[in-house]
Amino acid sequence: MIADPEVIVFDEPLMWLDDKGVNEFLKLAEALRFMGKTLVFMEHRFIPLLSVVDKVYVMRNGVLEDRTIDVYRLKHETYSEAATTYNVSMNKGDPVTVLKAENVWYKVNGLNLLKGVDLTVSKGDLLYIYGENGSGKTTLLRILAGYLKPVKGRVWKSGEAVYVPQNIHMFYTEESITREIEGICRSSRSKRECIEKGLRITARLNVDPSQPAFNLSHGQMVKLAVSLAGLREEVDIVLLDEPFSGLTYVDRVKLVNSLMGLGKAVVMAVSSSDILGYPPGSKTYRLENGVLRRSEAQGSTLVSYASITAGLLGDAV
Repeated sequence: MIADPEVIVFDEPLMWLDDKGVNEFLKLAEALRFMGKTLVFMEHRFIPLLSVVDKVYVMRNGVLEDRTIDVYRLKHETYSEAATTYNVSMNKGDPVTVLKAENVWYKVNGLNLLKGVDLTVSKGDLLYIYGENGSGKTTLLRILAGYLKPVKGRVWKSGEAVYVPQNIHMFYTEESITREIEGICRSSRSKRECIEKGLRITARLNVDPSQPAFNLSHGQMVKLAVSLAGLREEVDIVLLDEPFSGLTYVDRVKLVNSLMGLGKAVVMAVSSSDILGYPPGSKTYRLENGVLRRSEAQGSTLVSYASITAGLLGDAV
């Protein structure tokens, strides 16, 4: 702002923000508008910005279209069948525990980041750990994965866990996607079947396996990593750190639906509340001040947001 620009362009400003950060950014945008600045936003997570913009354009196939009237019409319509609904309570009879954390404590610079965390995850669970940035969600996932050791408490797992980091580039290590798949499947009991399954995933995602994963867009890298995380039969638990960053609302719905097809327990750290409660039967925990507590989601707004996006892009949810 030192140069006093007339036009300010924001590239995905909400991508890494938690709910509190989004609200603070909206206040900043309103203040800049009051100062007479022209603001341009490039954003997948565009719904919160509708309160501060005058026009909405959609970029598709290299063409920019004014869809302002459409987006506000879609926003006020009711969609009774916006997305496929899944009941994630797949356990029949007594639940089978695949992960159990008991009285987990963790310190950073002498301060308790986690305070006596208890968590039980059962086979087939889809579980959200919701909290603000810096609340300890990533630390907790790394402890559950076995990458960090708690200062107190214990973590038990029935089988293997795969951790997909928020910085998605850290998930990939090889010069091609094919090599990534081969590396993942190297210790699988059914190596050939594992590799074939991985290559089918790349075909479904329309990704060339001969190229490096680093050539993909951020969203493509996330979708591929999540799909490959549960590739091996030996994996019981998939741990995902902010997997929805950089995805459209439609892609968020599709990602959750694909997770339900893994047949694994899935634990996700999220800082945006719009996903909570989707699909019905998912579990939500809130991490605040180092304490993890079960929380009842009031109903997800993701389905309606995805419906608006689908209406604009002509995409199916």
